[in-house]
Amino acid sequence: MTAELIVDAFEYKYEIMQSCFLMVNVCLALLFCRMVVSAHSYHDQYLTSIDFDNMERNRFIDVYSTSYIPSERNKILTHILKVLLEAVTATTFVMLDRLFYEALAVVRQYAIMDNEQNSGLGDSNIEIEGEGTVAGIVRKIVEQLTNVHSTVAESNDKCVPRPRAISIAYYFKIYGGYICILILLYLNPYTLRLRRSFYPHREKQRIVHLYNDILKKRLKMQKTLRRKAVQSVRVHYLSGENLLTLRMKFPQLLSWLSVLPFARMKCLICGDTEPTQKKSGKWHSCICINCPFVYCDECWMDIGSSCLACDPVLNELSDVDSLSDDQPQRH
Repeated sequence: MTAELIVDAFEYKYEIMQSCFLMVNVCLALLFCRMVVSAHSYHDQYLTSIDFDNMERNRFIDVYSTSYIPSERNKILTHILKVLLEAVTATTFVMLDRLFYEALAVVRQYAIMDNEQNSGLGDSNIEIEGEGTVAGIVRKIVEQLTNVHSTVAESNDKCVPRPRAISIAYYFKIYGGYICILILLYLNPYTLRLRRSFYPHREKQRIVHLYNDILKKRLKMQKTLRRKAVQSVRVHYLSGENLLTLRMKFPQLLSWLSVLPFARMKCLICGDTEPTQKKSGKWHSCICINCPFVYCDECWMDIGSSCLACDPVLNELSDVDSLSDDQPQRH
């Protein structure tokens, strides 16, 4: 009865595991379908939306270069971290399985018992004297009884566990899959560059559109810079308490925080972090004592060598005007 209950419990848990495996396979199938749908969506948007994934020269991709641009490098690092996290999870399960195997192997080594028991040894010696038929029959029976012995062997081999270690082929399958994913991540930026070879006319249209868009932005550069200044000023005053505000409130006490990048000012226009030691002519600050904002040399020249944060015209810009015309980079 107990054996039947154990078998029923094992079959029940086996069905649960089979259901889990089925769900995992369904999720993998849906993930593969999502990859196909995403690739098709990217293909359609590339051919229909001329602004889609269209970047300026400072983010320009040299199709003949083997190096990655910063945006590609950041995406690769993000995906690599995700893959490594999944690999760590898989390694944890592999180590748990190996630990479970070692524990069961120790149990089998010390729990198995073999016992042999001999019984019924014949030590009698009976002689039958006679030459008749009955005497011959009795003599044969007595001879068999004289040599009778039995051996009883008992073992609990069927009761102890029989663990089996994971085959090496499974290790190659698990970690080989992750290595293939990493290789595909490294090759993904190069495969995206091949789109220009498949659609040269479309790429020419995108370049012309991007060039015209850049010319329009240059014509309204001052307005764009003012909008950017408004956004940066608002972000600065709405950011709340942080290391930078603490350093500005207590300059004598917390001046040492300037060694941290988060405790230094950024250019109001481009957002570059102020260096620890300012070089002469490279960074500029407002002549107003109460104005904390700084500018890099290039942005300072673009705005006409005057602080935009102190410009009274900025106060007249509405919330709608303060929105930048620049579209965020899309991947």
